Amino acid sequence: MKYFYKVFTLIFLASLGLQASSLKNFVSIAQKMKAYPYYQNSELAPKTVKIGIFGLYNTKAILPEIGKTLPYRTFIHPYPIKNSLFFDDHQLRMAQLITLLMTNKGRNSELAPEIHFFYSEGLTNFENAIQQAIHENIDIILNAQVMEWGGNGDGRGYINDLVNKAIQAGILWVNAAGNFRLHMHTRFYRKGSQDHLVHLPDQNDSLRITCKRHPLNKDQLCPLRVVLSWNDFPQNPRKSGTNKDLALEILDSSFKRMAYKDFIQVKHKPKKKDPQKCKNHPFPCYSVLPREYFVGKVPVGTYFIRVFDNSHNFQSQDKIRITVSGYGIYLENQPSVFNSILPPADNPHVLTIGASSDARSSVNAKLFKPELVFPSTVIWKNQDERDAIYKGSSNASAFVTAGIGLMMSFQPAIKTKEEVLSLVVPSHKKAFLVPFSLPPVQKLLTLYQ
Repeated sequence: MKYFYKVFTLIFLASLGLQASSLKNFVSIAQKMKAYPYYQNSELAPKTVKIGIFGLYNTKAILPEIGKTLPYRTFIHPYPIKNSLFFDDHQLRMAQLITLLMTNKGRNSELAPEIHFFYSEGLTNFENAIQQAIHENIDIILNAQVMEWGGNGDGRGYINDLVNKAIQAGILWVNAAGNFRLHMHTRFYRKGSQDHLVHLPDQNDSLRITCKRHPLNKDQLCPLRVVLSWNDFPQNPRKSGTNKDLALEILDSSFKRMAYKDFIQVKHKPKKKDPQKCKNHPFPCYSVLPREYFVGKVPVGTYFIRVFDNSHNFQSQDKIRITVSGYGIYLENQPSVFNSILPPADNPHVLTIGASSDARSSVNAKLFKPELVFPSTVIWKNQDERDAIYKGSSNASAFVTAGIGLMMSFQPAIKTKEEVLSLVVPSHKKAFLVPFSLPPVQKLLTLYQ
């Protein structure tokens, strides 16, 4: 057993070496978190922490990293509905950052967590992932993303009800705040200059966005995602939807239409589609969800968003929300800087993490979200020896998840958001935008004696 342990440690350290050396600012991250005393006392940690990573995953990218940049105890869980047009490596990067930080770049492999990948894209997959996490007795779920259309931004709703099931089962849910502080526009419904248009602040009842050159856009095209949603998200979309119906239009600088997105919003999906009604609507034609979205690439330049009122049953107290995202994409007018937290980061029982080093990181002062913040800058050395710099609340949430993982490793009795905050937030402070760092190791070891 001792021989196996030594071989495991040496292999894990050696295999992490290349990837670890490519994270150029590891030392500053670990020092900022005050993690080194944990590494120095790693033999006192009695528990292997189970961490579930939610999001899109790419099995082909994950498998070669197991035992290298990921712990040997890494598991990929199946999912029922393959409804995504793409898979990405975001989950993998989050798990790699957690592993690096918890193990001191592999030098303390005895602190390595058990990593579980859950595919949570779409409501059915999201619910299934939560059920799987509960079954696996996961300690921490990291959801390093938000849902632009998943609720009304008030901490409630169907998505948050699902999240609460995980929390009630004893799982600590950590969520990135999102990066929409400068990329979200929220307003109360108002008719535009024409009866079918919703009022927006720029010319011809539009919202102006720009695509600017960005070093990560090698083809000089900006990836653009636009999501339109409104505050009529049903309490349970499996039972009932919405009859309030908007459409989304994307125009170029000369106001020529580039895209028009228009599901037919309904309370209940009909058993059979009406071919005539669905003729000019995208598949699957009907939707019970109050949202429209566009995904594509656009050249450098100026673009406009317009919203059409199809149902004419909106009231002045109804809210419209538009989010835009993509490298090089900028929202030019009236971003909702103090009200930009989206589900499930708006859930009062979730521990929400913001990025102290990124102005895009979302905030909601009314909900006191995020509770904790941490620097998010990641500097990778690429194969061509050039540095690639990434920021955002997802990085910050991965770092804090690693920190909480270390806390649980040394004190398994820590289970809840409230227990974590009581250890990292000074008693005289409100848990809102508080910089995260680890408490002293000895404090954890003697916490419940």
